[in-house]
Amino acid sequence: MKLRLLPLFMLIVIIALFGGCKWSPDLLSGKISQAQNATTVPYYVEDMQGNTIRNYQVNTAAYNADLFMQTGNGRMVYNDSNVIAYSGIDVSAHNGEIDWQAVKNDGITFAFIRAGYRGYGTDGKIGEDEMFRKNIQGALNAGLRVGVYFFSQAISVEEALEEAEFTLSLVQGYNLSYPIVFDWERYSIEDSRTYTTESEVITACAKAFCDRIMQAGYRPMIYLNCDLGYYDYDLEVLSDYDCWLAQYNDKPTYYYHYTIWQYSKSGTVAGINGKVDMNISLYDYATESLG
Repeated sequence: MKLRLLPLFMLIVIIALFGGCKWSPDLLSGKISQAQNATTVPYYVEDMQGNTIRNYQVNTAAYNADLFMQTGNGRMVYNDSNVIAYSGIDVSAHNGEIDWQAVKNDGITFAFIRAGYRGYGTDGKIGEDEMFRKNIQGALNAGLRVGVYFFSQAISVEEALEEAEFTLSLVQGYNLSYPIVFDWERYSIEDSRTYTTESEVITACAKAFCDRIMQAGYRPMIYLNCDLGYYDYDLEVLSDYDCWLAQYNDKPTYYYHYTIWQYSKSGTVAGINGKVDMNISLYDYATESLG
């Protein structure tokens, strides 16, 4: 997953210089890394003239950032006896051939497998990840808990629904215990199809995808970084869905609620050649019942 992860202070400087939205000072008061206990707080964004353009209630992060610790092998743990955390990875064809039993033996509990993707270009063709079937079957055979994600470049609700249907067609017959994830990422070059996609469209696409996944009986999830979470997604519209946070810090600073944290894109795991994305899950999806 390729993300444009700019520090929040850099984004604020850019916005101040070139116009757009700004955050209320209350959201930059230094409380961002403290435990929030999943309470709801006002969330609003103003334009540069001080006009409120969003104003609603959303859940804040339920975890104390100071309790995240990295072990000697680079794995992240959460030091709270009341929270069971699980170590995981996410992979695609870019990771090549994987020895899934070696992955399991190296302490990995869950894996997200890329099911498919939409291209960056104007035609936006959909494709199946070349290693999807081999990866998902290998992970399941090794006894890992498995979820899938679709790399989206949708620019309309119709395209998002097409991506959801495509993903559902691929996962039939596989035992998923982790969510099906909508992974929309803005590709920041001028000739990409998502370069100028507006917040309302991105939010509508995420909701359409997740609604369809839930309708089919699966657990949906939204993958985001701080840019998407703070500036693009309307979090109230998407409040029914869990979030998977991508932020490559020693400790997460994202203010709003998430259940999985992707903390590194350069981890090492037995059975995988080269670097791999590393995750920690703070929710036991494997024992959950949607009914």
